Amino acid sequence: MGRSAEKLLKESGVGFLTHRWRSFASFDELLARQGTHQVVRTIAVEVPDRLVLVALRAEDDLDYAKLAGVLGVDRDAIAAATAGRIADLLDADPGFETILTDADIARFVDERVLRLSKALVSSGSNDRLYELAPADLVTVGGATVAALATEPAS
Repeated sequence: MGRSAEKLLKESGVGFLTHRWRSFASFDELLARQGTHQVVRTIAVEVPDRLVLVALRAEDDLDYAKLAGVLGVDRDAIAAATAGRIADLLDADPGFETILTDADIARFVDERVLRLSKALVSSGSNDRLYELAPADLVTVGGATVAALATEPAS
């Protein structure tokens, strides 16, 4: 396991705030209370022999075909990561994965996240979010920016 999200943030020197609440049962419960405004969620997917993390605005959905193109794999090669696989590689409560990790995992941030004035991102724990600048999320997370969200319905 790597360093915690909080330790990564502190060591990076970027400005951030910690928002603490009573524990959430799920990320959906957090969104029901907090709303999606400025919230960034992390989705963990598996491709052959590796785990990939993608950070998106909470209101967006991951376009698996776009991710496949970026990764250079067939769309059918991508599947949702299992809780066991996530637990093996990340120090995070189930459902509260975070892009803020130094684990040896490919990390991506959807370009729409950079349009936010601030990003509220999972800490890896079910009782807090971190608030930071979207550009700092990319830097601290060691992520690649790409267009990975589905297009809005017209």
